[in-house]
Amino acid sequence: GRVEITADRVDAIVSQEFESPKNVILLIGDGMGINDIALSAQYGQNNYDFGLVLDRIPHRGLATTKSASHKVTDSAAAGTALATGVKTTNGVLGMDRTYKELKNISEIAREQGMKVGIITDDSITGATPAAFLVHNENRKSYDEIFTSALEFGPEVYIGKVEFDRYTEAEKKGFNAASRFQQIDYTFSISKDLTKPFVGFNSGYSTNVSNELSQCTQLAFQLLDNENGFFLMVESCGTDKYGHSPNITGQMNSV
Repeated sequence: GRVEITADRVDAIVSQEFESPKNVILLIGDGMGINDIALSAQYGQNNYDFGLVLDRIPHRGLATTKSASHKVTDSAAAGTALATGVKTTNGVLGMDRTYKELKNISEIAREQGMKVGIITDDSITGATPAAFLVHNENRKSYDEIFTSALEFGPEVYIGKVEFDRYTEAEKKGFNAASRFQQIDYTFSISKDLTKPFVGFNSGYSTNVSNELSQCTQLAFQLLDNENGFFLMVESCGTDKYGHSPNITGQMNSV
């Protein structure tokens, strides 16, 4: 539900200064642009009394996530741009336009002894989370993506496993249960905080996802360590409702 928080509390948090941040948290509104933010700030039903929290952050910038191949980017190219800093072809994950693998921020974090968390309220093999975990020429190679993601083994990996989106051949190859068992993943939010896990979210809705918030809070416990962590959290509502189109859903997903 709605968190009771004041503008003064938000300002105190966002105005703090750190010489060297220990943890990195990347929040992604899938397909979200300045237009979504402006619209939600004016009309959104889930805003706080002082408006949007992100509008109170004093330091802001813009990043381009355009495609190297199309006028309109997709989540694979945009996700790769965010994860690696390199523009690529639509549909490509973690590779440049020549299909050379690019090091992503999750891999950089792991090299520095940090834990890695990937959370989405969309499909676990969706292009956005996949861009932070795998290297693949085709965003629709779901079985390969899932296998590679589990091989990387983020300490937190939460999303939806939607078997109905796969072909029969892919379902057979997916064999999710055995792969989870092999690496001690579970099919629900784990109460054993020593193990990584995959949780099921109910998915996007016209309201802010409580489960996304709860999973993020749990992730903080699972990822806590002396070297810090990298956590990516994706909310897919802005994109889903943009395709619908459902303007109310878009605004309330910001």
